[in-house]
Amino acid sequence: MAEDNSKHVTYITGFIYDASDRFLLIRKNKGPSTVIGKLTGIGGKVEEQDFFHTDAMDREIREELGEDFKFDWTTLGMVEYEGYFINVIFYAKVENIYNLDGKTVPSKNDIGEKFEIHHANDIICHEECGLGVKSIVALLVWENPETDRIEVTRYKKDG
Repeated sequence: MAEDNSKHVTYITGFIYDASDRFLLIRKNKGPSTVIGKLTGIGGKVEEQDFFHTDAMDREIREELGEDFKFDWTTLGMVEYEGYFINVIFYAKVENIYNLDGKTVPSKNDIGEKFEIHHANDIICHEECGLGVKSIVALLVWENPETDRIEVTRYKKDG
């Protein structure tokens, strides 16, 4: 019997950081319940018109930030979740996160999701993800109210 690919969805997530290890994150108010209210990278679903995954990243950046920024995306890897959706993870380093191509990052996108800039020193990465600028990507980023710091954890599947 042929595999049903109708439920297979590919997402992309991009993390932008600068020479001072500051990350541009977005506080999600839309998407899967695992990301609502959480900080994560910018991204979304790969659409039919996206020839390459980097095309999808460029489109998502344009949709989210409202500008046609071009970043030099590096693929970190792919994470598959329970065999039905894949997240392709990218990162891009810029000179100054506060000044992207001479433009200031907006405070929020058109659906009210806020952009936040956080320094890597304010991010705690749990043991399973291995802290490092590149390893922060592909991870669910969330705030721990007990420590007032941002913590990073891999998405986990049940079992």
